[in-house]
Amino acid sequence: MNQASTSKEDLEYKYKDTIDLPQTEFPMRANSAIRELEFQAEWYKKKIYETSLELRDKENAETFILHDGPPYLSSDKIHIGTALNKILKDIVIRYKSQRGYKTPYIPGYDSHGLPIENAVVQGIKGGRQAVSVTELREQCKEFALKNLKGQEEKFKRLGILGDWDNPYVTLDPKFEAEQIKLFGEMAEKGFIYRGLKTVYWSYGAETALADAEVEYNEEHVSQAIYVSFACVNLVEKSHLLRYAHLEASRTDSELFDDVKMVVWTTTPWTIPGNMAIALGKDIDYVVVKASRQDQDGNLTHAGNFVLAKDLVEKVAKDTKLELEIISEAIKGKEFDGVICKHPLFDRESPIIFGDHVTTDAGTGAVHTAPGHGQEDFFVGKEYGLEILCPVDGRGVYTSEALNYEFKNKDHLLKAAENNSALKAKLENREIDRAIELAGFQVIKHGNDLLIAMLKDSGALLANNKIVHSYPYCWRSKTPLLYRATEQWFCSVDGFRKEALAEIDKVSWIPERGRNRIYKMVEDRGDWCISRQRTWGVPIPAIYDSEDLNEQGNPRAILDQEIIQVLAPVFAKEGSSVWYSKELSELIPRDLIARSVGDAAISSMTDDVINQRFKKETDTMDVWFDSGSTHRSVVQARKELCPDGKFKPVDLYLEGSDQHRGWFQSSLLTSVAANGFAPYKSVLTHGFVMDEKGRKMSKSLGNVVDPADVIKNYGADILRLWVASVDYSIDIKVGDTMFKQLSDIYRNFRNTSRYILGNLHDFDPKENYVAYDKLWSLDKYILNQLQSLTIFLTSDFDSYQFFKYYQRIQNFCAVELSAFYFDIAKDRLYTHGTDSLSRRATQTVLYELLRALNRFFVPVLPHLAEDIFNFTPTAIKNSYYDSDFFMKGVREENASILLSNWPLANKDFINDDLSNIWSEILSVKDSAYRQIEQIRKSKEISKSLEVFLDFCLDNDEQYKAMKSIENEIKSVFMIGDFVLKKADKWSILASKFDGDKCVRCWKYFKSDEINDGICEVCTEAVKA
Repeated sequence: MNQASTSKEDLEYKYKDTIDLPQTEFPMRANSAIRELEFQAEWYKKKIYETSLELRDKENAETFILHDGPPYLSSDKIHIGTALNKILKDIVIRYKSQRGYKTPYIPGYDSHGLPIENAVVQGIKGGRQAVSVTELREQCKEFALKNLKGQEEKFKRLGILGDWDNPYVTLDPKFEAEQIKLFGEMAEKGFIYRGLKTVYWSYGAETALADAEVEYNEEHVSQAIYVSFACVNLVEKSHLLRYAHLEASRTDSELFDDVKMVVWTTTPWTIPGNMAIALGKDIDYVVVKASRQDQDGNLTHAGNFVLAKDLVEKVAKDTKLELEIISEAIKGKEFDGVICKHPLFDRESPIIFGDHVTTDAGTGAVHTAPGHGQEDFFVGKEYGLEILCPVDGRGVYTSEALNYEFKNKDHLLKAAENNSALKAKLENREIDRAIELAGFQVIKHGNDLLIAMLKDSGALLANNKIVHSYPYCWRSKTPLLYRATEQWFCSVDGFRKEALAEIDKVSWIPERGRNRIYKMVEDRGDWCISRQRTWGVPIPAIYDSEDLNEQGNPRAILDQEIIQVLAPVFAKEGSSVWYSKELSELIPRDLIARSVGDAAISSMTDDVINQRFKKETDTMDVWFDSGSTHRSVVQARKELCPDGKFKPVDLYLEGSDQHRGWFQSSLLTSVAANGFAPYKSVLTHGFVMDEKGRKMSKSLGNVVDPADVIKNYGADILRLWVASVDYSIDIKVGDTMFKQLSDIYRNFRNTSRYILGNLHDFDPKENYVAYDKLWSLDKYILNQLQSLTIFLTSDFDSYQFFKYYQRIQNFCAVELSAFYFDIAKDRLYTHGTDSLSRRATQTVLYELLRALNRFFVPVLPHLAEDIFNFTPTAIKNSYYDSDFFMKGVREENASILLSNWPLANKDFINDDLSNIWSEILSVKDSAYRQIEQIRKSKEISKSLEVFLDFCLDNDEQYKAMKSIENEIKSVFMIGDFVLKKADKWSILASKFDGDKCVRCWKYFKSDEINDGICEVCTEAVKA
């Protein structure tokens, strides 16, 4: 080793300890599995949630209420979509809290309904019949509360703060009491009634459903059939003869020969309920002569059929019949009074008319079964048809479905060949020719069975399978039936206009949500709110067995006075008291007497009252439960509604499916009761899909469990994913994304570690440098920080969190790590400890820390707390007497979660400076392309060895560069330069002929080096 190199090494060793290297214990690794739990434990120990409310209360802060939509308690687990939802809510609430609002957050849970009841029944030996109603309800309650604790634990692990000790639960007695009071008020206004209607019916769940509980299977396969109904009195309608084609080969009377109406249906099982055939009054119909080829290729007459003129070609194609039109066009109204015969039973099927009849599909003649279709029901009522529904709650034909005698039993046996369920059912029956429909399940057996019967009768013209959208039960996943049953309804017509007007007063995020819910409310029928379940809030109605309605059933009594008496009982003992006590114990007899207008009831004995009057056994739709939370929760809780006078809350935030669910049920009940919407704004997010955009399912093995994500990456990474995606559309998630986000998160940690490490000796009270003494570069970064602050504030105010993610990621990675930090480290490490240049840089880092630490709070609270915990004491102390924290925060209760959101400092905003640096950075980009060329040629190893010759013909660029002439070597990280105004623009890079300072490793002219170090380093060492 030569003397020169030894001397250099000695000098480097001599100055080694004079370098101000970063000092911090802030760990590079988050160690989330342990440390996030420690942070959370500290938050609960310090009662951060309660403290934030108390401090804002002292400031008389305005309240911001995000009302929590209740997740369902059928499981103690949460899925990734629920995690997304809760984290979005927490982000909003944390930000609003930082912005100066008082932000109470009451977590909620939906605890009634079929899935819980079914799960409990499955665990009971002997099933439902082995326990009493009250025992079953108690077990359901225990099941729900156990799952509540499980979900609560997982929500808290996400870092979500709220009033976990006092959540709202729909099974809470006080909740139930408020719910029935709301129900009573709506009834008193005439919005609640009991009636016979055709409703969605789930045979899998054995209950009526509301629109919100219906999902559509786009791949449902149905058997579409064409069926003929013989006209029995057409010859009496002589006026129709004028429409006959008068040809030599055909007589007038041929128009009436063997004429049949043809209907098309995709639900063959409903044929037993047929009561009429509907035509369109103004639709053009024709009589066609139908022929069919036999096995020998000969044409045989198949009858004369009435079809809509526009559908003749379609019917011919589907039925493979040759159809010849033998009449002029006949308006549907001309068939008024025509009677057809049911193809299977000895029953008439008259021609009626309805606006719902179109020529979009089918034949123009609509099979009408009032007991099995909503439009059929209404047109049936209009024409006084019998409302026949020969199907029970299990989806099984009842004795009202008439028997049929087969002419050829082989039709029946052939139908069973491809239907194992039907075959098994038939094998257990003694069947000769007559078959009894009662007992056959309409979905499993009915379609094939009816097709066999229609084929045997000669009425079946064609049978084709079609794939189309069909309603399914969202819980049991079974196809729905339409059944005409007596149910309780909410008359939406009573306040539809007001509800639609309120929709337009709400801010919908994204805006398309407005159109979606508007159309749903505009088109929806009355809301079926009764359910044939045990586990739910009972409908507080009674029945008088001595007063029958038009269906021959006991008349329902729904009385507001009775509900007012029941409400405090429910509040004290819970709604199970409805089942555990006799009616005479619950409702005073004089109240019953007034309700039915019979004074004699007041003197009846309890036994007589209990015998005559029966309690309703149906429970309320769970959407009515959750839809009543504006009354049962918001209005009932002082922290949400201090004066007890309900006002719309600030925000509802749920998945987009809630337009037909909670958003709608809340809107309807609030408009009905209060006259206005329950919310000012509604934010909706999409569904979570896997990385390939597929729906998650166990069978595909693509389910992402939040617990696994937290275990592998930590809750903050999961939260960062939520902030990074555009939630307004369906959202992809998977391990690849979490790995990428881990890199982003690591950059946030490293950025913070760099700042903390270089502020170890900085005391803002002593070392803060005034703005006018900062370098231009420092001022530029402070200007960029203010721009970032303004943009992030706007992003959060508009709930566009993905923009926040993009901006803060870019700021940390590009403007700080790759630019400012790379330049500033020279000043921080090698300039004098107390030099103006080093303290100036630290001043900028201090401002960055104050802002970034608080920017992280809404999305990355654990990281934010980690940064705060490792913040030097002198800097922490500077926070307490500034606007950094809420008023009243001191060291003993301090947490970054109690901080205020940073506001842009107008003293740091300099648009002129921003323009100047835009020119400088443009020059810098060009210069680096030149530097890269000579680096590749191996002339230099790093930019510090470069000499740059700037010849600039652009006035703005030259002025900009001239303004930072003293900073150019530092900003461009080069050895030296020359800056000239020229006629032709050029930047030339060459190797700088200079010596290297052994302390700062920059290059200088030989006469600028003394004892191996430069002038700046000499001053630093002296200091």
